[in-house]
Amino acid sequence: MSKHAASYFRTTFQVEDPTKIDRLILGLNADDGAAVYLNGKEIARRNLALSAEHASLAIAPASLNGELPSLYVAEPNLLQAGKNVLAAEVHQVSATSADFRFDATLSSQ
Repeated sequence: MSKHAASYFRTTFQVEDPTKIDRLILGLNADDGAAVYLNGKEIARRNLALSAEHASLAIAPASLNGELPSLYVAEPNLLQAGKNVLAAEVHQVSATSADFRFDATLSSQ
């Protein structure tokens, strides 16, 4: 059975004073490929071509059995006071892939 090549996720969060945040860390696990955006700016890409579109497949299969997330440093100046948006696109490696996994955390210091 053919499935969608990509799935999209989005969440919002509030930041009272972004000038108090010195560092942002994104933890990302995705099966098979993903790109993550903070307020419309890309902050991470894993196993996904730069030219990927909604019907594009991931570059290679991912094996996430017990794998720790990949960590990415994001620029805190991407944050704004008030509402912020974290969005992600997760792409399968084939149209018949039977598995799917996506996990992301954004933490500040």
